[in-house]
Amino acid sequence: MEVRTADGSTTDLDGLFVATTLIPAAPHAEQLGLTRLESGAVEVDLLGRTSDPLVFAAGDLAHHRDLPMPSGSVLAAAAAGQVAGSACLTSLLG
Repeated sequence: MEVRTADGSTTDLDGLFVATTLIPAAPHAEQLGLTRLESGAVEVDLLGRTSDPLVFAAGDLAHHRDLPMPSGSVLAAAAAGQVAGSACLTSLLG
C-alpha cells in the first residue's frame, strides 16, 4: 500500500493504524451540562447513570472511566441500554 502525506511525499506500508476521534453528533450532553470524559463521551457509572441523577446514557455516547473507550459495538451498546433502562425504571419506582 502506498500512502501519500500532506507534503506530497509517499511511503510504502504493509499496514496502517489510524487513531480516531469521537465527536458526539447530538448536543444533548452539552446542553444538559453532563460530565464528559476525554473521549468526548458522557461519563457514566456501571448502571448508565450520569452526573445528573435524572439522566441515563448508554452506547457510544456513554463511557465508564475504567474502560478504555466508549462502546463501539452494537451488541454492547444495546446491552448497556438495557442496563441503563432497568436502572432508570428502578430509580423511578424507588
